[in-house]
Amino acid sequence: MLKWILWLSLGWLPVLMYFMLRNETKFKKNIVVAVTLPYQARSDHEVLELLDRFKRQILWINLGLLLILIPFLLIDSQWLMMSVYMTWVLFAMVLPMVPYVRTNLALKRLKAARGWKRVDQTIRHVNLAAVPPANWISPWAFLPGIVISFLPIIWDRAMFPLYLTFGLTALFFWFGYRYLYRNKSEMVDQNTELTRLLTQVRRYNWGKVWLLFVYSFALMSLIGWLLAKWPFIQLVAIILLSFIMTIFAIRVEFRTRRIQEELTKDSGKDWYVDDDDYWLGGVVYYNPNDSRLLINSRVGMNSTFNLAQTSGKILAGGLVLMLLAMPFTGLFLRAVENQPISLELSQQSLIAHRGRNQAVMALSDIEQVELLTELPKNMTRNWGSGFDRQLSGRFSAPGYGAMELRLDPTKPPYLLVTLRDGTTYLIGSRDTTETEEIYRRLNR
Repeated sequence: MLKWILWLSLGWLPVLMYFMLRNETKFKKNIVVAVTLPYQARSDHEVLELLDRFKRQILWINLGLLLILIPFLLIDSQWLMMSVYMTWVLFAMVLPMVPYVRTNLALKRLKAARGWKRVDQTIRHVNLAAVPPANWISPWAFLPGIVISFLPIIWDRAMFPLYLTFGLTALFFWFGYRYLYRNKSEMVDQNTELTRLLTQVRRYNWGKVWLLFVYSFALMSLIGWLLAKWPFIQLVAIILLSFIMTIFAIRVEFRTRRIQEELTKDSGKDWYVDDDDYWLGGVVYYNPNDSRLLINSRVGMNSTFNLAQTSGKILAGGLVLMLLAMPFTGLFLRAVENQPISLELSQQSLIAHRGRNQAVMALSDIEQVELLTELPKNMTRNWGSGFDRQLSGRFSAPGYGAMELRLDPTKPPYLLVTLRDGTTYLIGSRDTTETEEIYRRLNR
């Protein structure tokens, strides 16, 4: 199941990268592949040739990445599978950007050679005060979705971490909508009406995306609660909802780009905004004269960091470290999976060890102990880890209810320990004789 989830959730990445980057070859706001060019460049032979070559390069790169993904279905080891997939994701995100940066630099050189680069220092006055502020979606529209995301915590404490995650994510989407596009105008030239329209297009479409995401996570939270007894249906519903969210976001992104392209199809004939010098390779924004941390990307609805700001350097550095750590995900999971799992019985307590973590049960609190030779049927994980050689966290099973697990599923038998307050533990040791010996001692 994990193998197919990874394949289905990541396999579309090369397709998305191809169409997103191919869309960069269309002129929007006088920009193509993150380079600002005048109107006459749209029919220039060399410009069109560079763009055609770029489209061919990203086609073959992404097609190759897609084909490489197919043999991954043959991998059985969880930690190896995660290592391979995360390494592939890193390359899927970075490799297509190589021809993007090269094309960006080639267009900038051509721009300088043709005299298209704006070097005049003439001050142009544009009355931005005449641009009315774009209407914001009321925070009350987000509030019900945020509240619903947290509600299941009241009735299902066993899944508390999951509902808390959904609720905080929904809250973040509202915060992102209000913060990411606050007081930012899409200025292309001295046409204030065009600036107003472009600004509203960006904010309006982002508002729809964020609003949908808030209510989607509220629905995920309800799915986790209402379908807890049917884990397969629960999983399918969450995957389907995630797919709908992704398709909606992609559709809105491309619709925004089409509108930007249409609104600016005649711009660039006279004076136009040209801040290419602040965009390194068309990807990195570095402007010491700009005090903002978050900057609108040149095209579309995304944002990026201003690396001239100290906080921008820190955030970008953290993001780079996270990306570089992706190939080591599998090794980390393997180390976690192979943690020592053992049992210890003292005069006062029974202790289940998992690495440095311990679950201590006072003997006076134990009401019943059973020795199970196999795991309960149809057991589902509420939260925690589920590896080939380690199960740890909160699980549920018909006839057993909620249980705290700390065991190696390949090393039966296991101890089912019920405390007087109703708490149930299913624990074991990688030394099977140790489990059996502690069970005998407890009975005595």
